[in-house]
Amino acid sequence: MLRSIEALKEIQRRMEVRRGDVWMVEIPQEAKEVFGSNIQTGLRPCIIISGEGNNKHANIVNILPISSKINKVYPQHTEITTYEDLRDCGLTKRSIVLSEQMMTIDKSKLIDKLGRANDKLMQRVEKGLEVQQGKNLRCVKRDNVRNFNKERFSFKKAFDKIEMINKAKDLDAELYMYLYGELKEYCEDHNVKYYEVINKYNNIKDRFKFNPTIMNNMVAMGY
Repeated sequence: MLRSIEALKEIQRRMEVRRGDVWMVEIPQEAKEVFGSNIQTGLRPCIIISGEGNNKHANIVNILPISSKINKVYPQHTEITTYEDLRDCGLTKRSIVLSEQMMTIDKSKLIDKLGRANDKLMQRVEKGLEVQQGKNLRCVKRDNVRNFNKERFSFKKAFDKIEMINKAKDLDAELYMYLYGELKEYCEDHNVKYYEVINKYNNIKDRFKFNPTIMNNMVAMGY
């Protein structure tokens, strides 16, 4: 029995786990009893933040849970919203990295590798960690506490998304569907009907199709 346990630990130590990897992790429900009811538990994506020395030789790793509930974003959170970042991380929904919920888990809880955060995203994750640990207090401003539902809806931002959708339509079906879903989410977050936004955009296009300069200016200004 002891030999089998030691063999399992050796396998875990040899697992190729790197800082910045995104894994599907099984976080035990018991974690809520230790860390509180707000802790993310169950099977969920997490990002590895422990150093490479630890990841190579130890049976444990440090992780930050990732959540798709993004109603409120605080300075210590890192948003994962662009197509490139979501693709690299193996995620399908806009998400945030929860730096305040850093925990240590056994490698046996790493179920499946989803992807890997790129360098720019990891830099933002590290800044979020600095804020959480009080190392970058200049970032902690009241204005940085953002509620998506309270942001003012921007037709310009919505029109920019439609322009990207149109460009992707005949190039990349996966990107097209992602961008279309992003537009719908953006509109729904602000209680705006996405099809009315598309109609408004198309009306501008039709109205000024013989004068591209005016048309582009109207779209750029969000009329």
